[in-house]
Amino acid sequence: MTDFSDALREANKGRIIRRLSWDAERHIAKMPGYTDLKVNQVTCETHGLGRGVTCDVPPYLSQYNDGVLTFWTPSNADLFATDWTAEDPRVSGDT
Repeated sequence: MTDFSDALREANKGRIIRRLSWDAERHIAKMPGYTDLKVNQVTCETHGLGRGVTCDVPPYLSQYNDGVLTFWTPSNADLFATDWTAEDPRVSGDT
């Protein structure tokens, strides 16, 4: 077990992180960020952008929980918790 600062360092190395108090499937991963990412049609329509627009996306944390991916920002409880763990990501089909 470790604190959030150590867990974040592990996420920066490509490992997934989670709290022991969470269910086994819920975890956080650092997304690397993207340069000149082509924006999809839904995002263009939502933001009133023209088709074929590209944008830069800085690195961010993403949470996977019960089949749903979302952007994730830690709560105060998460920041000060000491039950963080890190592990290598499992690829679909790994045993």
